[in-house]
Amino acid sequence: MLWVTLPEDADVDALFDAANERGVAFVKGSDFLVEGGGNMLRLAYSGVTADRIDEGIARLAGAYRSISGAPAPA
Repeated sequence: MLWVTLPEDADVDALFDAANERGVAFVKGSDFLVEGGGNMLRLAYSGVTADRIDEGIARLAGAYRSISGAPAPA
């Protein structure tokens, strides 16, 4: 399991939808906390092979770029 903290202005709700469109699931940090967690997410990968983890992270990064306007890596 991995907790990810994104920039304060990250829209995790939009990321959740964009990630799902790409076949990637995560749990929003706000689902675990009474207050806060709006810029956090939890990734669980214990039942996934290393190559699937790499693919999932690449898809998640693409989803983040699509909602944030961040440039693709060079």
